[in-house]
Amino acid sequence: MPENLEIKAYLADIDTLPEACQRIGAELTRSFVQQDTYFHVPRGRLKIRESSGCPPSLIAYERINSPGLRESHFKMLSLQSQSDGERLKAMLIETIAERGVVVKHRDVYKKDAALINVDAVEGLGNFLEIEVDVSGGREAAMAAANEISGHLGVSLADTVPWSYIDMLKMYEVASAWQAKFLSARTRGSLILLDGASGTGKTTLAHMLVEDEKLDLTFIPRFSTREPRRMQGTESEYVFVKRDEFENLAQNGELLEFRDFDFGMSYGLAWQHVAPPLLEGRNALAIINLGNVRHVKQILPQALTILIHASADTIRERLVRRGMNDQAQIAERLASARIADSYRPYYDHVINNEEGMLNDAANELKEVISASLSRARAT
Repeated sequence: MPENLEIKAYLADIDTLPEACQRIGAELTRSFVQQDTYFHVPRGRLKIRESSGCPPSLIAYERINSPGLRESHFKMLSLQSQSDGERLKAMLIETIAERGVVVKHRDVYKKDAALINVDAVEGLGNFLEIEVDVSGGREAAMAAANEISGHLGVSLADTVPWSYIDMLKMYEVASAWQAKFLSARTRGSLILLDGASGTGKTTLAHMLVEDEKLDLTFIPRFSTREPRRMQGTESEYVFVKRDEFENLAQNGELLEFRDFDFGMSYGLAWQHVAPPLLEGRNALAIINLGNVRHVKQILPQALTILIHASADTIRERLVRRGMNDQAQIAERLASARIADSYRPYYDHVINNEEGMLNDAANELKEVISASLSRARAT
């Protein structure tokens, strides 16, 4: 299966990209309108792509839903004519159902083995997508992608973990829930904790829920990993099979979600978030590191708090848990090192170094109490 490396990112100023691409020697090769019709499939993504001036194509691809540089494996079948594309599209809609349509204006710049796609996506906004063919070697492709993203000013906090169709469905569902929140007679406040594995966010979450003065309802999130026996924090999750998780994600029913290495995925679902808020109850949930910018766009009223700890503290805690092998610990430490890039998108950052748990909990309670008081006053 062909493969490339990809970075997708929010683009704040689309007008500056032509000059930035010119500075790094990337040449504009094509500018066109592109329509991707997606279909429901049990794994990966399947779409018919129609681009102005080109025959349509059927594309199947798999890519992890994680921010940053990702591998993308794809298969593509070029069709002979527009009419072939229409007939195939009608057949797929009838047999496996249409998931949605993404329409965008795309400018394609080329630099060596890399394509720089500048996309204005209907209903979503502007994005930058860097694709590098790995046929010349994975290390060279990775270096090229990182070099281009650095020259174009793309930070990790700018990167997007999902395909456009995922975002479009997430925005559609979020918009419907926001309308319900606005029309509700009373509505509660949502507090979202975030942080790398080992920062203590789950322990702090349970301390907050146990505080009767705060009166917070804890919202679990979906997880595809296997439950652990005799693990007190398992109440944080609703365990589901991969196909159920994929179905929720494809339908936009997850407020946010993310895939990790070793086959584990986590996501916060509207079906758990919305009911307590519409009943006027205040709620607490944990989100995935890397998704706070998206969450703030679709749910700006949520209070977002990052729990921070040093790499040494996190390593000690992960080793002490005894639940992760060295590769899994390395992955979690890598996530911890990039947490700082997301700091500007949180409302508050709380430090929780070793021996500071009670101090962190007290600071959290003060922050949340003040936020709830402001919400009641409005």
